[in-house]
Order: sequence, then structure tokens, then C-alpha cells
Amino acid sequence: TVNEDVRTRNKQAMDTALALAELHGRLIATSVAGDKNRLSWTLINPLPQKREGVRIFTTYVPSDSFGVINEKGEAVPYTILSMWDLTEYVLNQTIVLNPSDQPEKPEKVYEAVIALKYKVPALGYAQYQIADENTAALLVESDVLENEFYRISVNKNGSLDILEKQSGRLYKNQAVLEENGDDGDSFNYSPPRQDMVIRSSASQADVRIKSSPLVSRAIIHLDMKVPADLEKRSRGIADTVMPVTMTVTLKQGEPVIGFETKVENRGLSHRLCVLFDAEMKTAFNFADQQFGSICRPNRYEKEMAWYEQAAGEKTEAAAGQPVNWAQSNAWQEPPISIEPCQSYAA
Repeated sequence: TVNEDVRTRNKQAMDTALALAELHGRLIATSVAGDKNRLSWTLINPLPQKREGVRIFTTYVPSDSFGVINEKGEAVPYTILSMWDLTEYVLNQTIVLNPSDQPEKPEKVYEAVIALKYKVPALGYAQYQIADENTAALLVESDVLENEFYRISVNKNGSLDILEKQSGRLYKNQAVLEENGDDGDSFNYSPPRQDMVIRSSASQADVRIKSSPLVSRAIIHLDMKVPADLEKRSRGIADTVMPVTMTVTLKQGEPVIGFETKVENRGLSHRLCVLFDAEMKTAFNFADQQFGSICRPNRYEKEMAWYEQAAGEKTEAAAGQPVNWAQSNAWQEPPISIEPCQSYAA
């Protein structure tokens, strides 16, 4: 019931916020439009510093071959990552409320995912319009993902070998997916009494890599075999196929590696983690929360010692040995070093 109420309140807040953002974005875009006969995209920057890079978005276009220009009429490079012909579907959805008014209808309608090179001033906007001359940077098959900062190769099991160009350091076997059991409730994680850990590195991956001067993208598909529930997990039976697709993206001029993971969540009472080995040994970690950042230990040494002491006392009690429970450090749950974050951990 609590989860259902939270979901409803979150949906109401998100619907209101997104509707306001879309409404005022449209008002700004239409009021600053240059050639109103051209299809345009407006990027709005709410931050107090200029931003530039490569923006990936989904849009509708009237042709599978076109150009993009900025407010000065200069050609802007872009790449079409994917495209679908939706002409029949979209044009058949049109409802004519006033037959005397003949709105302009395109001959073709395509839905396209586009990577666009952009530059937007601080607290400002930039508007890009469709032009006739094609300025697309072609997307071609590739063996690696690469930009100014990284060179990434994908192994047969779907893991990544990441070369950091500035330092020359090679990080091998990154982005390994790890699945294991969860015997907790909907609020917290609790390790099962008998667990079974499965990693994607034991699977064979289907990998497709495509690159252009603006963007490199790898689509990695895995069919991980996992237990159907905790009972089968305790018996070591992994008989359920869980499809996972990870998309890895490198953009021109950006030092961030983009990850998007989609999981067809088959199986009960489990969790899925992704492992990145930074090859450094640290005693603590940082994460952000609602009003700032927080530093936490990687392992609760003192608390775990108390818990293990309490576990030993329970064993003694079960064996009929006398235990002073008034002085015991009895823990209801093990103090596991798993913590929440708002948007990052480091």
C-alpha cells in the first residue's frame, strides 16, 4: 500500500513538472522561431554556464535525407542513429475538425533518433532548423568505440576493456553484470541464507558497434540464466533466461561514458548489480543525498564484529550454553554496507 501511494504521488508531481516544462519550452521555441516554415528544434540551457557537446534525442522528420542549420544559417553536423518510416500510421491519425482549413501535410513522416552537435549559451537557447542540403555524418560498422578520451573494445562475454588515453591505463573486464538473491522486503536488501551468484561474464554476448565522427555506440545483448526464485537458488538451479541489453555511448568532446541498461526482469527475489573495477583500494566512498554529499565506510568493521559476536552467542544458546542476553549485542539484521544515493557514488 505504501509503495502504491508513493507511486501515485510521484506520478502526479512528475506529470505536473513535465507538463509545465513542455508548455514553457514550446512558448519559448515558438516565440523565437526564425523561418516558421521550417521544422526546428530548440535547446534551452537553464544553467549559468555555456554548454556544448552532442545531444541525442528522438524526433519526427519529413525526409530520410536532410541538413541541419543554426540561427546563422551555418551547417551543423549530425548523425542518424536509427530511423523508422511511420508515414501511414501518423497521417492516418489526422482528425480534420475544419474541412475548409487545409493544413500542410508532409508526404513522408519518419521517427528518428538523432545525435546533434550543439552549443548553447548560459541561461539561453539555441535553435536548429532542417535544411535541404544533407549534412549528416554517416554511421558505419566499427570494431571499437573511440573519442578524444577513451578507446573501448567489447569482449565476447560483453565486458569492456577501457583505455584511458590521458594516462595510458587499460581497465579490463568492466561493466560486468552480477545477479544474486534478495531475501528482504520491498524496503531493504537482505542476503539469502543460501545464495547463488551469476555473472554476465559467463555468457556469450551479441555485440553491434557503430560509429560516426560525432558518436560511437555499442549495443550489447546478453541472455543470462538465473534462478526462478529463492528455492531454486538454494538448490543451485539457474533455469530462467533473463534478457539484458546494455547500450554504451561515447560522444565527441565529452569525457563521460554513457550507459543505458534494459532488463526483462524475469525471476523473483533477486537483485542486479553492475561491476566497475577502478583498481584502487579505498576504505570509504562518497555519495550524494538530498542536501549534499556524505562519506561512508566501505565496510562496517565495528558493527560486523558486534553482529558476528551476537551470531556466536546465538549458536551457544542453541547448543545449551549459558548466555547473558542483557549484555549481548544482538542484531536483528546484519549491518550490510549497501547504501542509497541520489545520483552518484564515487
